[in-house]
Amino acid sequence: MKRQIFSVTQIPGICLLLALLFACSPTPPPSQTASPTLTSSPTMSPTIPPPPPTVTPEPAPKFRIIGYITDWGVQVAPEQIAKLTHINYSFALPKPDGTLDFPANTWKLQQYVQIAHERGVQVLISVGGWGLDKEFEAFAASPELRAKFVTSLMQYVDENNLDGVDMDWEYPSRALGTGPTGGVSSENFLALMKELRAELDKRNKLLTAAVAAYGENAEGIPDETFALVDFLNLMAYADAGAHHSTYALAKQSLDYWHARGLPQNKIVLGVPFYAQPGDAPYRKLIQADASAAQTDFFNYHGTIAAYNGLPTMRAKTQLAMERASGIMFWTLNDDSTDATSLLNAIYETAQGKQSVLPPLPFGAGFRFSTYGPPYDPGVKYWADFAENMSERFDGAPPQIIWIVGNVSGTGTQLTFFGKSDNPAIHFSMKDRNEEALTLFDQMGAQVWLQVEPGNAPVDVLIRIVLEKYAQHPSVIGVGVDVEWFKSTDKPEGQAVSDADARLWRDTARQFNPTYRLFLKHWAKEKMPPTEREGIVFVDDSQGFESMDVLVDEFETWGKTFAPAQVGFQFGYPADKKWWGELQDAPREIGEKIRARVPNLAGLYWVDFSAFDVFKVTE
Repeated sequence: MKRQIFSVTQIPGICLLLALLFACSPTPPPSQTASPTLTSSPTMSPTIPPPPPTVTPEPAPKFRIIGYITDWGVQVAPEQIAKLTHINYSFALPKPDGTLDFPANTWKLQQYVQIAHERGVQVLISVGGWGLDKEFEAFAASPELRAKFVTSLMQYVDENNLDGVDMDWEYPSRALGTGPTGGVSSENFLALMKELRAELDKRNKLLTAAVAAYGENAEGIPDETFALVDFLNLMAYADAGAHHSTYALAKQSLDYWHARGLPQNKIVLGVPFYAQPGDAPYRKLIQADASAAQTDFFNYHGTIAAYNGLPTMRAKTQLAMERASGIMFWTLNDDSTDATSLLNAIYETAQGKQSVLPPLPFGAGFRFSTYGPPYDPGVKYWADFAENMSERFDGAPPQIIWIVGNVSGTGTQLTFFGKSDNPAIHFSMKDRNEEALTLFDQMGAQVWLQVEPGNAPVDVLIRIVLEKYAQHPSVIGVGVDVEWFKSTDKPEGQAVSDADARLWRDTARQFNPTYRLFLKHWAKEKMPPTEREGIVFVDDSQGFESMDVLVDEFETWGKTFAPAQVGFQFGYPADKKWWGELQDAPREIGEKIRARVPNLAGLYWVDFSAFDVFKVTE
């Protein structure tokens, strides 16, 4: 921008204190346009500082969307690539002598480079991968072999018009290296990164690395690495089994690297486009059943597959937008290409497009309490009962209400050990829930953690419960038994206000944005008057004359809260006089309810009569 200098005649005159020596120049009238002729008197024109130049703020850094694409995977379409900022093309494989085996399909790489560059997307070659730590160790301990490696890699970058290098050494450690000259593995890694940085700087290219989510495998990355890289990709998807890549793991990984001092603008959160166990591609799950996109568990060929569906992927993207500089995924080859696309969910979230949580898929299971059944046959029985209820409804996801807080005195007795300064919150000496939740994780169940608050503050209870159990992927939200809201002597409770409901739901979502709140009562007037988003309304009415009367009541309840979802507890002993005559009471009653209530989220047989419909076996 050109700087503007103003004449003294274009501003008001300034009278100096030393009036005996200096005279003030008069201000010209508005009609005067020409500059006046300065007199020959010893009058000093004042120096007028120019206005500060207008500074155009730099645009905010673009949120990174980084997709690994494999040399051997299915072809990725240009419209998918257009939604990325970077491609990490995999893999160049290091060898112990410092040479590399580069991807065999050079033509495919060059095609991707052309498509990417036409769309402003950068392409990096990813070096390494799982199981090649010994190869890295062998050459990285030797300055001569490192130089050989760097030279070969730079030649490949130049020849293929690549934009940088992504190092995927899994994993350098603080232990002694295994190379011919020994040395500490992490020190060898750092030396290699320094040499790569020097060569890439000559070319104005990027240097990045894939690193472990946290813990021992991450500790092998020296802090000095932070200044050498453009960013680090956190592989927050390496946990096995049901904990494969939970929202809690993503937060834990971000917490770890922030605590290490890695700048936020160099943090990229990694997410999976595949399931564990078995590494099934997400697109294969969708091909089997498109509804798998809305959950994080799916029964794939008889095995419960854990992965990230659309709601969790959107939530993780939002988390990355708040606490990182981008999101990375393994691999784009594994994504679907229709409305269930994970990349599309990431892209739209990053563009600021808000999405309402999709409806919960219908689930069937039971309500469990410590006071309901005549005795507790153990967690295996309850897991089997959940599966049994699922099978009665064509394999609907097992959905469980698991009570973790019972009204006690003037407050709540939580069924696990803990501490609180609130006199209305009490704890148990042993944890009654961890074993059950671990089993529910493994079977892909969906679990509501319910409290009976009494006079205890509900938002505090929710926080205590989720601090204890939010790491379990089976947990989908928290439930409040409104019959015991600010009530301790009889199950009626006070009405929930819209502000109450928002506070409770938003408290849960501080732990996971996909969490929902359920509110249970038999009286509609006890529910919040207008607040509906992210809330499931559960009716536990009982004492009906017949199944038709029960279904009529539940249909009315569903219409009252539509389009919000609803759920029903049924199977109470007060109704056994007629349901006891049915051949398969849960299924027969449930199917009638499903036919009349389109916004149904779940059906829960109460534990009071669980043994009547699912026998205990030794």
